[in-house]
Amino acid sequence: MPKAGAGEVQLTYLCNQHFEESGRFAGVIVGPELYASDWYSGFHELGMHIASEMQALGYAGHFDLDAILDGSGKPSLVEINSSRTGGTFAHEFMVHRFGPDYAERITMLSQNKIHTRFKNLAELEEEIGDLLYPIGGSEQGVIPLLTSTMFQGEFGGVFLAGDVGDVKELQD
Repeated sequence: MPKAGAGEVQLTYLCNQHFEESGRFAGVIVGPELYASDWYSGFHELGMHIASEMQALGYAGHFDLDAILDGSGKPSLVEINSSRTGGTFAHEFMVHRFGPDYAERITMLSQNKIHTRFKNLAELEEEIGDLLYPIGGSEQGVIPLLTSTMFQGEFGGVFLAGDVGDVKELQD
């Protein structure tokens, strides 16, 4: 968000948080299905109002609004993270690699800690070669991005597919 008077506030991306079975935060999901959700319009309006008020108070920069949906699908604000987050970095990678309209075509699940038995990228790529992006020339597959932790048995990356169900299946 630019300083007051230097430009309008704008939504950069909409995501759904992804959690492991243990309850640990595991990444974000971005894709067309979220923008088509019943709750999106009202939440977007609320977010733009909050952003405009923050800008008027002097805030400039990225921030995330975290919310939960109640049983009827109504969002309730939980917190504001006034900083760049893992979702910000994943979104920026996607914009750089796939263009600013990627969320209209591709569902992306980012994950920083994917457990692996492989200790280097060459071994990992050998094992999951058929899952690496692009699968069959399509906009789906796995892109390993964070490999400096492989010696500890984990890596980070993004899973890409056409919808949330397919991206979760690819992750599995």
